[in-house]
Amino acid sequence: MHSYGGQVGTGAFHGLGLTTRSAAGRSGGISHLAYMTAYALASGVGMTDKVAEFGHADLVPIAFDFGGGRHLEKYVGTFVHWNGRVMYEPLEHCAWREIPVAYVYTTADMTVPHEYQKSFVQGIEREGLKVRTFELVTGHCPNFTATRGLWMRLRRSSLGKREGWRMWKIGAS
Repeated sequence: MHSYGGQVGTGAFHGLGLTTRSAAGRSGGISHLAYMTAYALASGVGMTDKVAEFGHADLVPIAFDFGGGRHLEKYVGTFVHWNGRVMYEPLEHCAWREIPVAYVYTTADMTVPHEYQKSFVQGIEREGLKVRTFELVTGHCPNFTATRGLWMRLRRSSLGKREGWRMWKIGAS
């Protein structure tokens, strides 16, 4: 999940984890949640609540930096308008309470600042859950600016290679 999509997925994936579904006699389910500089919020909190917590509510209208590259224009051309009011709606459920989490920190992000990202992980960990984290020295769109490093770390995280819960730090690639 990326950016605001973290709020959407955190609520939408509730009840769909492998363990939860298995306990209900159902097969399949989500094995891991991967947050990529995304809003991993708690119940009762919306995206703009977190922004306001850090004193940045006046920055909400500002567009973010997508990085650069040859595919940028084509990608931006796929954008559509959406109803931004949903950013103000608090979550009812948190999938991260039932599904293992990996979190990708992007240290140069100006849209979801590193301080926000750390607070999301700290909030999950305060509930006694572990979060597998790693860091990319890049901005808000590591899918453009650190594609190789992002893929390697998410693959390692989601394929179950249990190397312990630790942080990786890599430069943009």
